[in-house]
Amino acid sequence: MKQQTLVLLTALVAAVAGAQAEEDSYFEANELGLLVYGSWVDKVDSDVAFGGSVTYFLSRHVGLGAGTRLDNYDGTFIDNVLGELYLRLPLAELPLAPYAVGTVGYSFETEEAFCSAGAGAELRFNAKWGVFGDVQWQINDDTDDGIGIRLGVHVNF
Repeated sequence: MKQQTLVLLTALVAAVAGAQAEEDSYFEANELGLLVYGSWVDKVDSDVAFGGSVTYFLSRHVGLGAGTRLDNYDGTFIDNVLGELYLRLPLAELPLAPYAVGTVGYSFETEEAFCSAGAGAELRFNAKWGVFGDVQWQINDDTDDGIGIRLGVHVNF
C-alpha cells in the first residue's frame, strides 16, 4: 500500500510540474511569429484592411515587428510599411498576455508618416497558435487621426 501511494504521489507531482511547465511555455523569449489580421481605422473612406507582420520577441516581455496593411485596394500594391514595438505581460496561470503596442510607419497612398499607440491581449491555444486583438490611437501627418482596431491570428515558427 505504501508503495502504491508513493507511486501515485510521484505521478501527481510529475503531472503538476508538467502542467506548470506547459503554462510557462505559452510565451517565451526568441519567438519568431507571423501575425495575420483584419483592421479598421476611423478615417474618411476607411474600409476593413487586411494586414500582416513578422514579429520577434527578444524576451518574454519585449518584441519587435515589421509589417504592412492593405488599406486601399486601388493604387500602389503595398499601401504602407510599419515597425512595431510590443511590451507584453504574460499572466502566470493563464495562456493570456495583455500587451502595449507602439507603431511607426509610412503610407505610400497618402504620402505621410504615421504612428500609433495602444493596448490589447493575446490568448494562446498552445505555444504555436494564438488569437489577438488590440485598440490603437493612430496619429497621421496630413490626414485625420483616429482609433484603429485589429483582430487576428498569431502563429509562431
